[in-house]
Amino acid sequence: EYDEAFMKVVESKGAIMQLRENQLACQLLRRQLKECLAALLDIIRTNGLSVVGCEQSYKQGDLQGKMDMTLEDSDHHPVVFDFKWTTSSKPYHRDMLEKNRSIQLETYRYLLSRETKDEVKRVAYFLMPKAKLYSKEHFAGNHCTQVTPENRNDIMPQLLRSIAYRKEQLLQGRVEMPGTFDTLQYVKDTEAQDLFPLEENKETGMQAAYKFSKYKIFQ
Repeated sequence: EYDEAFMKVVESKGAIMQLRENQLACQLLRRQLKECLAALLDIIRTNGLSVVGCEQSYKQGDLQGKMDMTLEDSDHHPVVFDFKWTTSSKPYHRDMLEKNRSIQLETYRYLLSRETKDEVKRVAYFLMPKAKLYSKEHFAGNHCTQVTPENRNDIMPQLLRSIAYRKEQLLQGRVEMPGTFDTLQYVKDTEAQDLFPLEENKETGMQAAYKFSKYKIFQ
């Protein structure tokens, strides 16, 4: 059924792929997605998981997240997969897990834990078209890599305090303009208020830009 389902999606969402000049790209995409799907199904079967939902939204206070895939393990504990399409050779997502700075996954863990009243013990990135799963937690199988983080700190309390800190700044009409890293008020208050630490660009002495954001003006 895969080929039929693929063409239905192409026709409804991306008919430009059917143009003659895009036929090779379309064939490549079809093959890559099929390989990713096979790997994903193998991960699900090997780890005794079952899919609960896709593209589900959850909200708690100022936090909101739309999760690509929520699952359950054999003991009915919730699990979250987030899908990323990346052709870069740089291990951005793996690096975030190693540094324990994956704000997205930890936010999903927090939201779903409160929604289900059950601790989400495993969250992971599924990278395409590599068809590889990366997580700080253990998943069995050849497609899975467990990343050892630099620390096991729970970063959500820091993130929640940081949200409240920024919200208060905005309510007071204060927006921090770009400056050297050490002059930023947020940086000055980070240790005393136990905020989620920003990263410094050692070459420029400024705050390091978030690699995946399009909103450079806020960095």
